[in-house]
Amino acid sequence: MESKPFQYDCLKAVLKHMDANLRFELSARVPAIQKTEKIVPLKINRLYFSSPYEFEVNNTIYKFGTYRNYIGNEIVPKHQIENENGGFAGDLDEFGNEDNSSIGIVTPGDLIFHDESFHMGFPRSLHSFESKERELKVLEALLAEKQGKSVKPIKITDRDYRILNSYKNSSVDYKTPAIPLTKRRSSSTIHKDDSVYNCPFKWA
Repeated sequence: MESKPFQYDCLKAVLKHMDANLRFELSARVPAIQKTEKIVPLKINRLYFSSPYEFEVNNTIYKFGTYRNYIGNEIVPKHQIENENGGFAGDLDEFGNEDNSSIGIVTPGDLIFHDESFHMGFPRSLHSFESKERELKVLEALLAEKQGKSVKPIKITDRDYRILNSYKNSSVDYKTPAIPLTKRRSSSTIHKDDSVYNCPFKWA
């Protein structure tokens, strides 16, 4: 039996009574109805923004994350866990460092939702890069010590002690936080296919 597409008025009537999440998915899968879908008013029973990277529409949660894709290399456990949970909740720069410099910058069409616990990001600076370089040296020294290698003495500051204490008694992979730092040190950006990309993640 030959199927016929909905007439314009019929399609508008169907979309009007369709669940919002089903409309989102249908519009993404069927480009031919996108113009009509945008015209028909959207009914949402519940809209809740839990963070800048997560919101809920009618009991369906949408999460935006940065997914790290390693080509030809084994992905580190921490990044694998983040990928499985929708990606890293934030922006990363070309070296893989967390980058909050765009937070608070409003462009046309943006809506900003945040409460008292939400802190605005600060632009990256030379000081922040130097701080990351220092953190790399501490992590390298800690990793060498764990591997039984000789460690070149370095002057430890109060901040270094806090870094050491956060890692020393844990079972995390010490190489993970050093990855973006070593990439910056070598002045090499991550390859397009060996880097990160933003992707929406949805729980039904």
